[in-house]
Amino acid sequence: MAERELLVGDIGGTNARFAVAEPGGALRDIKVLKVADHERFDDALGAYIDHLETKPSALCIASAGAVQGDTITLTNAPWSLGENKLAVDFGFSAVRLINDFQAQARFAGTMPDSAGEIIKAGNPVAGAPVLTVGPGTGFGQSLYVPGHPPTVVACEGGHRLLPVRNDRELRLFNRLKERFEHPPILEYVLSGRGIVHLFEQCVIEAGGTPAPTEPPEVTKAALEGEGPARETIRWFIDILACAAADACLSTGARGGVAISGGIMPRFIPLLDRDAFAATFARPGILKQYLSEVPVRLVTDPYAALYGAACVMRDLLKTGH
Repeated sequence: MAERELLVGDIGGTNARFAVAEPGGALRDIKVLKVADHERFDDALGAYIDHLETKPSALCIASAGAVQGDTITLTNAPWSLGENKLAVDFGFSAVRLINDFQAQARFAGTMPDSAGEIIKAGNPVAGAPVLTVGPGTGFGQSLYVPGHPPTVVACEGGHRLLPVRNDRELRLFNRLKERFEHPPILEYVLSGRGIVHLFEQCVIEAGGTPAPTEPPEVTKAALEGEGPARETIRWFIDILACAAADACLSTGARGGVAISGGIMPRFIPLLDRDAFAATFARPGILKQYLSEVPVRLVTDPYAALYGAACVMRDLLKTGH
């Protein structure tokens, strides 16, 4: 059966990205729409379709949110999407809604070297799973398992408990526990809002009183010079290395780890690759195991679109 063109989308809290995926894998007619400009997802999709000469017959949308049955409600936007409704309203013969990190993981499992850069070198095990993690509005995690077709397992790694490795992190843990009235999870630190939580702790550790701030302000200050903001980003990256290693061990991802999402590419000027590698392959019984696992940063802005196309083609090939 000849492959067909697909309409793919990547929906976030701010932007809705759409494209047509060609049979050879290339994307064309890429368009980025503002979520706030459209009351409903159908309005945004309709606006995109209106500019196409021919509408593909199959649709795959990746978005931040949990899929419940054939419906997904976006985590960071007032939109709700339904597979059956989209198929009927727009005349698609096949529709699939997936979590955005499933799309990211599907892309990362086979991504070309040009789509990312090496954070930590290694020797991946052929045929082993590839893990994708990434901080954004929350903390995403999914696992790519090679096969014919491959399998992508959506995970909730951002909801595991925040690790504590030293006294400073214990003080952070206790402060966040008091604020949220329950043991803090990883997402409270490895996310956009988590940057602020870390910054507040750095200011407190330096003897100051935190003032209200936002993640972009912390990032801007960190890139401009030394101080609590730069220490915040270094700490953020170090916790990410630790969390990625933990997830790698618990999933058997000896094929490699990919870090995706919109936050980490902004921190490249502050990334100490040697320090990241030392934290990732920490001392212990499995130091050699972790030393062999490569870690790459996904830099392609359309990774989720490519991944959504791959997921849909996998499903169409198997008839699911």
